[in-house]
Amino acid sequence: MTTFHLPAKQLASLATLTHAGSKDKVTPILGAVQITVTPATVTAHATDRYIAAALTFPLGGTAHTLPDDGVTLVIDGPDLIALAKDKCGFMLTWDDTGDGSALITAEGDAYGARRAFHTVAGNYPPIARLFPDETPDDIPGGVLVNMQLLGRLAKLTLPGERAADAAKAPYALTYAAQKDIYREKSAPILATREDRDGAVLRVLTQPSIRTAA
Repeated sequence: MTTFHLPAKQLASLATLTHAGSKDKVTPILGAVQITVTPATVTAHATDRYIAAALTFPLGGTAHTLPDDGVTLVIDGPDLIALAKDKCGFMLTWDDTGDGSALITAEGDAYGARRAFHTVAGNYPPIARLFPDETPDDIPGGVLVNMQLLGRLAKLTLPGERAADAAKAPYALTYAAQKDIYREKSAPILATREDRDGAVLRVLTQPSIRTAA
């Protein structure tokens, strides 16, 4: 049994990652968010196969019983959204049920806020390895980005960020790999932004056509 606490602002930010997930009921695991919690950081991933989003932020000095290598949970989008809608922090208790999923019991900081749900069973796509460890090359000139992608980026928030501010926040665009590995028109694009508290939001996507410098 493992416990850790997430404040309301962090849960709200995690819930916005569902906008990067899939609504396709044929592959329900893509409608979930994969969350890895260690004693130092929280890292979450979501994907619909066309884009992939990663959110990382410090766990902070909250009480926990996490092992040094942390735990990884795959939480269904609606369950994560329900936690965020309570607008309070939660102490999450994770208990392996032995059937490929885990039972999450969430005790809220607010009186009467309590939820219980199972994690999603199955193998989540290993999208973490797609994100570069080093800062990739800048894009000379610019790229034509699909308006639907821009709309989805505008819905992702950093912890404590208002939705209205997130909708206007700029992203830094770089290649997601050294550009000599790909033809420039097919090189994946990485959109990144961060805050002063160490939270980083990254979105990986295939670009439209590169424009001239």
